[in-house]
Amino acid sequence: MSFYNETENQNIISTPATGLIGVRNDVEDLWSNQFTVSNDSIMTIKYNWVESFIGRGGDEFRLNSEAHPDLFILQLQQMSEELKKDKDLFGSVSAIRSLALGGVTATLEKMRSEKITSEILPNLPESEAVKDCFYGFVITTNKEKALMNFLNNYFSNLPEAKGLLKIEVVGATRDR
Repeated sequence: MSFYNETENQNIISTPATGLIGVRNDVEDLWSNQFTVSNDSIMTIKYNWVESFIGRGGDEFRLNSEAHPDLFILQLQQMSEELKKDKDLFGSVSAIRSLALGGVTATLEKMRSEKITSEILPNLPESEAVKDCFYGFVITTNKEKALMNFLNNYFSNLPEAKGLLKIEVVGATRDR
């Protein structure tokens, strides 16, 4: 990531990307990035590292002084390794995808498959459903309460996540 991105003397907020090169010996532990199962709960994990965010096109961004986004990515990697230890809970996750521009609504649209779509809960404010998000994920599971407990317990032990992490159920997968 470059911290020197500038256009017309205006900073451009970098969009972090993760890439891998290499050969995997086993693809058993890879989740899909599209919906594969109907009637799963849709959850989001959001790390609020941006304190103020207005929108695209040169709007102002301010980083939260308490946030450590690079540390959050490392924590997510460690969390997934911890989750793998619970085979039953790990197997309950059917899809995962990162949130970005367009927020939950755009991400769910990208996750739909030929046979399965999604439904957002009616109590999710529209402003939250379309809000751009950096450092967030959508996860689908058939064990909503167990996964929610696991995530809350895991992240409650990390001081860097206190007050910055939001985990919630936002919808469900449905047959088309």
